[in-house]
Amino acid sequence: MMGTPSRRGAAVEYRAPLTGATEEASPLLAIVRFADGALTEVDRALLQKGFDIYLNAGGEIPLERCLGIPKTHTAWRKLRRDSWLRQAASLIDADGTTTGSQKLEAEWNKFISRGAWNAWRDDPEPPADASLLSVALFWATRYNRSQSLTARQIARIAGQIFTGKCH
Repeated sequence: MMGTPSRRGAAVEYRAPLTGATEEASPLLAIVRFADGALTEVDRALLQKGFDIYLNAGGEIPLERCLGIPKTHTAWRKLRRDSWLRQAASLIDADGTTTGSQKLEAEWNKFISRGAWNAWRDDPEPPADASLLSVALFWATRYNRSQSLTARQIARIAGQIFTGKCH
């Protein structure tokens, strides 16, 4: 069926790289490693804690909440997009939230319309020699289905990154 990702295609998206070391201990990544047969001790502890909470609550708390994972694939994509946008924001030189959001919006639109996205859109990942900003924009674009966001939306997601740079 055209337009509907295969189960294997969706699994590939879950295995895409995360943006920072703090996310390496994520329950979602632990589930992926469990499915791949590569569970680590940290993963095991995270999953055990989530399942323990679920069982002790008698199933009254949804398993997704106990494990700390998004409830839907769309919510997961949005979470990953926002994470990569914050990474991109950290790479933009700006003196405030408004300026930074506008600069990031312009960079993202350029990346999609006449930048690397046209060449990379069918690739499983950006090339190894891509800049850090291009890598972040690649993944944000992938998770946002080839679309960008407005400066106002970017400010809502990554405004604290630009604010933090000003202090």
